[in-house]
Amino acid sequence: MITSQGQDDPYSSIFLEENWAHQKFYGWRVLQEVAFLRILEKRVGPLTRSLILARATQDDCGRELVTRQLVARQGQRGLLHETVLHDFSVCSDENEWLREQGFHPAGDSERLLNTATFVVDLHAAPETLMQAMSSDCRRKIRKAIAGGTAVRVLRTPDSALLNDFVRHLHALSRAKGFHAPGLHLLQAMYAGGCAVLFVVEDAGGTLGYLHVYLAGPTGLFMYGVMLQRHNDGAGQFLHWQIMLWLQQNGYRWYDLGGLANQSVEDGIYRFKAGFGGELIQLGTEWVKRGAAYHAASGLRHALARIGRRDSSP
Repeated sequence: MITSQGQDDPYSSIFLEENWAHQKFYGWRVLQEVAFLRILEKRVGPLTRSLILARATQDDCGRELVTRQLVARQGQRGLLHETVLHDFSVCSDENEWLREQGFHPAGDSERLLNTATFVVDLHAAPETLMQAMSSDCRRKIRKAIAGGTAVRVLRTPDSALLNDFVRHLHALSRAKGFHAPGLHLLQAMYAGGCAVLFVVEDAGGTLGYLHVYLAGPTGLFMYGVMLQRHNDGAGQFLHWQIMLWLQQNGYRWYDLGGLANQSVEDGIYRFKAGFGGELIQLGTEWVKRGAAYHAASGLRHALARIGRRDSSP
């Protein structure tokens, strides 16, 4: 249970929490940390990646000086090194100094972290949270309740249920082109008390799964899959139950998992916006790669794809 934040404290990205998944489960280690900056590193074979997380501070001049020194040092680490600077305080790709250092603004396919996210402040009473949602979202939640939809909350999911979740999640990842975690990684998150699996069901069986990662005062929608596409309100009801569970367990924020597209025409944007959260901009990312990094990375991914084909039934 987390209760440390005050009522007026602003949201700080879950990526900045000490027990965020990057350093706890995904193989990144903290190289250096000061009040406004953290440097992570990850090695994959001969390749090395640095991720510099920079947050806002009242001492803008001091922050700029230290950040430049550390960014320059990380950006000179060799042919097989990639440096990513994610600056949470800036939402502009206008930085001539970084360009002079060989960095370029990260494209959509290059970014490690999201550009923006919707965040619901759970400090308000449940009726206030419900009223902040769009009328369509509230209507679908009521429809799901009337239809007998229910949600189970599992801190340690059994193997059969977890295997079913992973199977459907990997099918979705192949269809949509994103990387999905393996069974053992998810099991480690549950065993470490860092995640909860929410299962939405009705009389006909399982309708969907949603994996929420817990860090600091925040619960993050990390992975999810709906098994049925008909518009019965199960998805809206599932997120509503997650909000209530997080609130009851002392969490202040529900992060709806980021946005790849901030257009109001985008279906995922409209779905997440319907929950009444605040749209939070997560800053700008810059990338610099050693001359041999791209070629070596491409070869590694090609060999991995061949290995998966050879091992498939």
